[in-house]
Amino acid sequence: MDVVEIPILQSFVGPEEALQRMRQYNRSAVVVQTGTARRLLEAGQVFRGLAQGAVSLEEVAGGVELYAPNAQVLAESGADVQDPFATYEVYETLLDRAGSAFGILGTARDMAFVLTRHEGLGARLGGGPANCYCTVCEAPAPGKNSGDKCNLCDGTIYCRP
Repeated sequence: MDVVEIPILQSFVGPEEALQRMRQYNRSAVVVQTGTARRLLEAGQVFRGLAQGAVSLEEVAGGVELYAPNAQVLAESGADVQDPFATYEVYETLLDRAGSAFGILGTARDMAFVLTRHEGLGARLGGGPANCYCTVCEAPAPGKNSGDKCNLCDGTIYCRP
């Protein structure tokens, strides 16, 4: 389990701004809020959206809806909301029961506290986005240029400095 602070943006915001925020906060994802729903969009998905002409995050396909346990669930489970790592097993169980690898613990200003089922998922969200991604498999493509072919799936590479 891990908790990562991720920038949160409204769905009407453009993908270019999402990439700027990722770079500003050294993260490889943003949380997109549409009404009360929140989904996690990773950098590769945002790059694919840009390549397809998306003008808002609402138009970017993919991502995963974040599981949001309510106060009653947290209290009944014994989850420590002040120090989630103290009861990490409880949070892992909550995510498993919800069938999700990602959840949200809350927000502060323009950041969301994203809960991940495994530390590796948290590491994947940390660090800023690469400059190039495959538009098919959404993998980072270091050393490639726009229009090159992906080494993993033969998809097309899209770059944004």
